[in-house]
Amino acid sequence: MNVFAMRPEFELNHLKYFYFTVLDGKVGSAAERLHVQQPVVSKMISSLEERLGQPLFKKQGRRKVLTDYGQMVYRHCQVVFQELERLERFRQGPVYNAGPLNIGAVEPVAANILPEHLSQLMSEFQGMHPNVYTATASQLLRLTNEGKLEMGLFFHLPALPEGLELVKRIPVRFRLVVSYAQKNNKTVVESFIGSREIDDNSSHRFPTVERMRRDYPGVRIVFSANHLGLHRQMVLKGQGVSILPDFMVAEDLRKKRLYDLYPLEQFVFDLKIVSRKGHAYSPPAGRLVERLVAMPLA
Repeated sequence: MNVFAMRPEFELNHLKYFYFTVLDGKVGSAAERLHVQQPVVSKMISSLEERLGQPLFKKQGRRKVLTDYGQMVYRHCQVVFQELERLERFRQGPVYNAGPLNIGAVEPVAANILPEHLSQLMSEFQGMHPNVYTATASQLLRLTNEGKLEMGLFFHLPALPEGLELVKRIPVRFRLVVSYAQKNNKTVVESFIGSREIDDNSSHRFPTVERMRRDYPGVRIVFSANHLGLHRQMVLKGQGVSILPDFMVAEDLRKKRLYDLYPLEQFVFDLKIVSRKGHAYSPPAGRLVERLVAMPLA
């Protein structure tokens, strides 16, 4: 049997009226969306049921719900109309339609900045799937240099390998914070949680500690870690002070869980974008850079 020569018993319009009725939840809502009268929608659905030889809806109390067969038809309709939507995008212009977006990011950037941007990119670039790697700066630089990542996003950078370049610097405001309940506890305030992502651990210089010593001569580093989420939790537990990005602590400051030791001072560190020299970004990667640069972080 030549299935391509067969004429279907129903047309796309039958499916359209049924699909939008289910999608919008009511015949009236579907009619409004499709700019027709309600009886037109009801008639087309009845016609579709006749041609398929099966009911698509059944009564459940005072409502109408899909039959098992109706659910199966609706799933097929979803595929049909999603493909039609993709075709419409192609008609409007070239669309990047598939492929991975491989990027590396330090933990606070991956957890607090990327989710919103990646969500938008996945809507804008159909078929694109992000692969985000979090690791130490040196590991992410190695993967970028090997071409396994399109870019890396960092606060602190060791010396760059020969094949990499610093593409963008985006200023980010940081806050020197302590638990609100411990803000007058000298022992806690003089206990500093060092960050390898912010301060220069290679030279054992901690600029924020040096600044604090003007007011708190007894300040000391109690421990150091490159996971700023851990810093935040330890500060909230009253274990010391830390320098953290504003985007991580703004809500804690507003709700008085944390206290800003120097609210009038500007602690600003650059979010750095690193890529291979001469690398041409894929469309999603280029769009991500644009979004990051436009984002007010300082």
